[in-house]
Amino acid sequence: MTEFDELQVLYEKKRKNEQAVPAELLQTKYRKSYEQLCENLKGKQCELRMFYMSRIRELSNIADQLVYEDFNQEDSYEWLMERCDQAYKKYHDPFMKQLLIGLQNGFGGGKQDEKENT
Repeated sequence: MTEFDELQVLYEKKRKNEQAVPAELLQTKYRKSYEQLCENLKGKQCELRMFYMSRIRELSNIADQLVYEDFNQEDSYEWLMERCDQAYKKYHDPFMKQLLIGLQNGFGGGKQDEKENT
């Protein structure tokens, strides 16, 4: 189960509680367990935010250096592939994979199109 799936489960549990139990009971009789659920939800939101932001920062670091690369040269494309490979080894998950594929397609895809047109 991914971090996002875990967050969805907590949201669903909170939503069901709020629909099934009157607000007054959530604030009195079930206060402790309801507050714990809300705290778990906040904690999972923070974890997910950190998860996403760490990958976005890594991608941003690569993109910051891309402005200095000349993609008419094979070395630049190799550099990009190497950096993407390093980033994927560091954050080996589907979200990072999709981010890196998008980055590669954005820069490497243009190089591929040039080869096809020649």
